[in-house]
Amino acid sequence: MNDQIPPQATDAEKAVLGAMMMDNGCIPPIVDLLTVECFYKTVHQKVFRAMMNLYNANEKVDQLTVAHELGKDLADVGGNTYLVELADSVPSVANIESYLGMVHETSIKRQALVQLIQAQRNIWTNEPWETIEEQVGKISTLGLATKGDEPVSDSMHRLLKRIEEGPEKCEGLKSGLSELDEQLGGFQPGKLIIVAARPSMGKTALMVRCAVEIAVVRKRPAGIITVEMSVDEIGGRCLAIMARANLFKLLTGRLDENGKERTAKAAGIIAGSPLYWTDKINRLGDICAKAREWRRKRDIQILFVDYLQLLELPEKDTRNNELGKVTRRLKWLAKELNIPVVALSQLSRAAEGCRPNLSHLRDSGEIENDADIVLFPYRADRKDKPGEGVIIIDKHRNGPTGEVKVTFQTQWAGFENPVNDVPF
Repeated sequence: MNDQIPPQATDAEKAVLGAMMMDNGCIPPIVDLLTVECFYKTVHQKVFRAMMNLYNANEKVDQLTVAHELGKDLADVGGNTYLVELADSVPSVANIESYLGMVHETSIKRQALVQLIQAQRNIWTNEPWETIEEQVGKISTLGLATKGDEPVSDSMHRLLKRIEEGPEKCEGLKSGLSELDEQLGGFQPGKLIIVAARPSMGKTALMVRCAVEIAVVRKRPAGIITVEMSVDEIGGRCLAIMARANLFKLLTGRLDENGKERTAKAAGIIAGSPLYWTDKINRLGDICAKAREWRRKRDIQILFVDYLQLLELPEKDTRNNELGKVTRRLKWLAKELNIPVVALSQLSRAAEGCRPNLSHLRDSGEIENDADIVLFPYRADRKDKPGEGVIIIDKHRNGPTGEVKVTFQTQWAGFENPVNDVPF
């Protein structure tokens, strides 16, 4: 394997360099995409560096100026004879984009090869898995600097189209909680939504309620990665919500005949829905891989992660900083897959017995920074108004904050609209 030649496109390199001398008008897109290291041959790196120096100094780039700029390196690259050869090697300047793409692609492949070789060495030396995972993960970011550039007009066109289509076409995935959907416009693609609360306040209940509405009721594919509960526990909650059955009796086999009948019917509906879940992974890299797989194979429209503080984090840095890396990657994942990512989070003990706010987010202020939306389900459970609660919208990057009223149905552990209790 060590005797193999790394990916290269030396003929395309020659064509790019020759085109730069023949037509200075093609230089801007070249320097925007390529660096010296993108060239495989050392002589081409030297020639390109000389051309870059001339271009940055607003000097003309041709055979004579390049030879002068190379100075003592001219002999090393093959002298004027090789510069003439470069100019003669261009089949057509009109095809510069093709030559440019070939040089760029082979450069990325070489960079990927370096990362993979390093990962292989880390495996043989028994380095921590997190180190290997990070090394391999770098491959997916290669070339990102050249992706996503587009004219401003394209963005303006999309925005005007959304305005013309009206609110119905612009709404994201609905949670089924009408006031929350009104305030958020649904869960929008590319957004990171944090649902945070103290234990037993309703984080998972809100997640399951939203997942049932999206995947079971509206038939939009959704994925749940649960670290806190087993998939059977999540499944039991879905069943209880759909069947309007007592969760405790359902999980302990104490339902009456009517309850069993409703539950059996609900189970069939859920089984036929595009809802996918797993409780087998707890590392961020595995979560991202599973999300990409679901997006590719199942076309999931939303991802739920329950919950951040239970993820296995490398101990390379403080927990605050490591958790910040998690939320940044989840944010990037939402943008990459163009789906909303809903991540649950624990609140600090300071939130015990009081209304939560952003300062209560546990372990990292980066959670607040990276989130597009932060929701706090909160139940005071007053004796005179049992089950009454609110969902506090404490951060909304592109919309209003405030709170929406909800009812928490303790029997099936689900949030509902406050006015009525209409089954699905």
